[in-house]
Amino acid sequence: MSKTINPLQSFFHAQPALANILGVAFLLCALSTQIVALRRSSLALPHLIYKTGVVESWRSSGRKLHDAHLKIAGDPTVYTTEYFGGWHNLQHKAERDEEVEFYTLPETSSTSSGETPYFGLSRAGHPRLSFWIFFELLHAQYTDLIVPWGLSFFGLPLFNLNLVRNRALRSVSACVVILSFLLFFLVILA
Repeated sequence: MSKTINPLQSFFHAQPALANILGVAFLLCALSTQIVALRRSSLALPHLIYKTGVVESWRSSGRKLHDAHLKIAGDPTVYTTEYFGGWHNLQHKAERDEEVEFYTLPETSSTSSGETPYFGLSRAGHPRLSFWIFFELLHAQYTDLIVPWGLSFFGLPLFNLNLVRNRALRSVSACVVILSFLLFFLVILA
């Protein structure tokens, strides 16, 4: 049986310098995206504003990526968040007339739709750990950095681990891919 060779793969194997340059570009994109997202999340964590109230309404879109809207009794603001749905998600689902606590950011007091993002929704008296709130903030940062994050999330495994011949670059790329998948898994779980 003969093995067919992909023309793209044979091109990059014939041009190792070009493959290495593109590999370094994907690696820098991945590292810079992760660093920016982690830095923004860690800087935002101490500035969270604690809020509490009784739930007037809470609704979710019910898709794999949920858009949840929270309305607190006596507060005209509609609070919103995005999270991944399914059995694996640890986010609290609020019920009407339930007393809850959550956090907002001061600089994101309103979005273009007039809604304020919230993080760490939990029953009153049972706050979420700051560990999980950090990953909720990280999800919001990944949403803002979707294009470079997507390039790095798919570019590293598909390009650097397949088409780059430089062992050091492949090893560093593999470490960054593992770190990215671990962070993404924790973001989904949070």
